[in-house]
Amino acid sequence: MHHTIIRKTKLFYIVAAMLIFCTSAFAFDLKGMISGKKESETFDLNKFAEDKKGVANVYVKIEKADGIKGVKKIFIPSFQVEFITKSSASASSYVMGKSASSSVSYSLVGLDEANLQILTDYLYDEFVKDLEGMGIIVITANELLANPVFQEIMKSGEKSPSHQKSRLEPKAGETIVFTPHGLPFYFTVYDPKAGFSALGQLGAASSANAPHNLEGRLIDELGAAMMKVRLVAGFAEVKASSSMGKYASQTGTMHFTIAPKGSEILIGDKFDSWEGGFGEKKTKSYMLRHGDMAKISLLQPIVSNDPIVKEIQDKTGKAAKVAEGVFNVLSAVTGTGSMTREYAAIVDAPVYESAGKQYLNVVREMFLLKMKESL
Repeated sequence: MHHTIIRKTKLFYIVAAMLIFCTSAFAFDLKGMISGKKESETFDLNKFAEDKKGVANVYVKIEKADGIKGVKKIFIPSFQVEFITKSSASASSYVMGKSASSSVSYSLVGLDEANLQILTDYLYDEFVKDLEGMGIIVITANELLANPVFQEIMKSGEKSPSHQKSRLEPKAGETIVFTPHGLPFYFTVYDPKAGFSALGQLGAASSANAPHNLEGRLIDELGAAMMKVRLVAGFAEVKASSSMGKYASQTGTMHFTIAPKGSEILIGDKFDSWEGGFGEKKTKSYMLRHGDMAKISLLQPIVSNDPIVKEIQDKTGKAAKVAEGVFNVLSAVTGTGSMTREYAAIVDAPVYESAGKQYLNVVREMFLLKMKESL
């Protein structure tokens, strides 16, 4: 009997910890959450201002840096800023003969899409200014939009903003993706749509008109390296606490967060090409060498200092504490049946937009510092 109680207690805390782990928009260190330590600190803006290179070395990594060396000309066919608007968690358990299942979700309400589009345009323009400051020629968005090959890519793309399932959380998460200055939001075999295989959504991946192969053609015809930018922003609860023998809970507030998974720059100019057919029907085909591209990405989340949510409401409109959904989920784990709870996180739009501009700019600076080191 004693051993059975221990097993029940252990299972309860494992499932409880998993639920706490999942309800934030981005998963933080599980060990720290169980111990009650705040492992994911908010980003220190003052420290960054004092030592940008040192902080960048902690937060950013670069892979295959040789792909950047000597780059003199760049085009940016894909520039995505993705704002997660819904994050969910679900779990099931079977404890002492009783089954239970539960789910909880938080949705951001009150985002101003027009202002987020302005922010995306601004970030793109700042990227271009920084690249030009490094002595790199940047083919503009207008030039790309007028290019016949890029127009073929646009046929498989979507306009900004595009409401999607989150690629970080494809089963339940939702997101809005913005692209700047009329550039399309498109998928490739290397960056597929959430819940779909590349073959299923694009047709044969080896097709000459598949977007990733058209990218290879653009590299050849423009005589430039390709840069693809993706930034993923969401919301997170950064504090956690536990009381062994009684309950585990989340406290704290939601903050603007930039995800390490998915936030990246890809840069490269390598492709394979071959000719086929005869006479007038002879054509040239391309295949992008995606595996040879340099990659600059975040190592850990960037979490803002100021809360971006004014209040949490359940779907009946009653005010609720941030942790209430977690408590309800945990009660279900004890074997009381099943439940689903949905919460609306009422965003403070000006604070959210200000934090977005500030912290996305920080990531831009750190990414391009790493790039400049490798030129």
